[in-house]
Amino acid sequence: FFFFFTLYTRSLDYLIRVAFFIKKMSEQWWKRSAIITTAWSALLVLSSLSLTSACSLLWTNIDGLPPGEKGDKVLKNANKYMVHRGPDKTTRHTGKRGFEYLHNLLSMTGSGFTLQPFVSEDEQRVALLNGEIYNFKDFGDYNSDGEAILPLYEKYGVDFVHKLDGEFAIVVVDYKKNIALYTTDVFGTKPLWFAMGGNASPSYAKTMKSSTNDVTAIGVATYKSALVGIGFPEKTVTMATPNTATVISLDAPYKVIDTKTLYEFDLRQYKTDTDDWDEAFRNALKKRVEHVKHPVFVALSGGYDSGLISAGLYDLGFKHHTITIMGDSEDDIVHERNKLCGELCLPTQITVSISDIEKQKKWIKNEVEAFVYDIPYPGAFKDKLGVGNGRGQGFFHYSIKKDEASVGVSTIMSLAREREILVYLSGGGVDEIYSDYGILGEPIYGKKSQSSFAGLFPEKLEEIFPWSGFFAGTQRAFLMKEEHVGGSHGVETRYPYLDTQLVQEYLWLSAELKNSVYKMPIDNFMTQRKYPFSRGVKKGFHVSKCWRTLEPKIGYPLWIGPLEPLNCGFRGFAVVCCYIVLILAGLTIMRTLGTAHMVFDDNRHKKEKNSLSGVALTFSQKQEIKRACWGAASAFIIAVALMTRL
Repeated sequence: FFFFFTLYTRSLDYLIRVAFFIKKMSEQWWKRSAIITTAWSALLVLSSLSLTSACSLLWTNIDGLPPGEKGDKVLKNANKYMVHRGPDKTTRHTGKRGFEYLHNLLSMTGSGFTLQPFVSEDEQRVALLNGEIYNFKDFGDYNSDGEAILPLYEKYGVDFVHKLDGEFAIVVVDYKKNIALYTTDVFGTKPLWFAMGGNASPSYAKTMKSSTNDVTAIGVATYKSALVGIGFPEKTVTMATPNTATVISLDAPYKVIDTKTLYEFDLRQYKTDTDDWDEAFRNALKKRVEHVKHPVFVALSGGYDSGLISAGLYDLGFKHHTITIMGDSEDDIVHERNKLCGELCLPTQITVSISDIEKQKKWIKNEVEAFVYDIPYPGAFKDKLGVGNGRGQGFFHYSIKKDEASVGVSTIMSLAREREILVYLSGGGVDEIYSDYGILGEPIYGKKSQSSFAGLFPEKLEEIFPWSGFFAGTQRAFLMKEEHVGGSHGVETRYPYLDTQLVQEYLWLSAELKNSVYKMPIDNFMTQRKYPFSRGVKKGFHVSKCWRTLEPKIGYPLWIGPLEPLNCGFRGFAVVCCYIVLILAGLTIMRTLGTAHMVFDDNRHKKEKNSLSGVALTFSQKQEIKRACWGAASAFIIAVALMTRL
């Protein structure tokens, strides 16, 4: 049974590949567009890609990271996952008091490479940056956004964080004032971890006039694994809080001197139209693409979130790539969107085989930084860290490595990296903020939904703000999924829907307007521009274990499957039954013809013996073949109907 089960699944896998290969040859023969064939070729070599990622940083004074070559060896192991995020250049810097700085660079703005850390002329201030500061040109003629950090700090002190507009994680160390500051952006889109434990280095201990064993170490890094890798006990490592800048003393035990809230949201709901939201959305897109030096792509599905991003870029006249996984959901909308976009869209459609899924799972297991997080159960407004108002005590355990959606993210990111499309505009944050995984009071996923109020906004926003998914909950879990998985492939993710001003504009909309239709401002934007979408339906990519579409290659919506016949529901069972009927019908016809009487033509027999002119069938044999043909035809029609989008 196991042998035939394996043979069945692998045969379907190879059938898909053969069909795509034939299509590929025909495209080359007729000199058609090579976009899709290039995508498929890239997909077949996923396991051999040279992959890297967005920037990452580390700052510490721990004894486990000694200076010189010995420390470099420690860093190599600790930097295993972080280095993926910064392929362009890894820089290590030893500062005052024995503090060590590490930065892995992926250059996204400016000409050439701007190496980090940033150090003031008197070496009294040092800064590290991961991410992007979109308004850096407002502060001076800087070549790169990170160059603006120290001048802003010198001018405004720790309040400089209120001036920044971007998606970032920042560390600033001021030896003169004897303080350090670490912060993320408002929604914590870039990972940042803080640790305090272990033993500080001898050089730092001397500045405290103490032995090494008496002084606790401190560290801040992009990934938790880096801090654990250099000697911090895992239980001492915690994630930085979104929308919060923390100021600490450089003297152990590193007392928290101050905290700054980056942005205070105004909870009034008074605007009765979406004009200001529309303008804020265009600005959110524009700032995320205007300084890029790499191509931009959208993971385009048939849903609201990715669709509006592509529509907005089209509205701005910005050429961009779209990458679509053809899954077992309605894909006609994607074709209509790409057609409407015309020359401003460079579409790629891919399908994923069993072997591709296994390759991506292996990649995620071995190369992606782990992230586990407790998400509140349905109806819980408060997360485990106490963020949010309301009830809720139970939590379930989320893990990136166990999330099946990570496979789809990894597939898209690896293809993008192969084609040097390094900036991804994500739809992240919409479900958490704009709909709360609900449609006008009904949770989308029923009892399994992580919805706090099911998208039905109250008249007084203070009653629920901030709900669990606003800063934490699924917001935190799914942002880190895109950051960690995308980061492992060397792609920087940007989040236009989490633009602070755009979110503020949404909160300002009246409760009546928000509740008038599902994802109201997005619906209105696409409706005004006659952009294709399915109203009131949540769509997205789905890498099915059961079905693979041949549409990207044969131009017809035909599905191959089921790939896992024991786990594909009634539809899969019905198709397998049709396959069995076809096989039995074929065997019946072959057996009947093989036992039929051979009749020789007398005229031809005289000229050439042994020449076969016909087959004589008895009445019962004819009836048996007739029944087999009818059965085969019926099974074929039913199978095609089940495997075609109806």
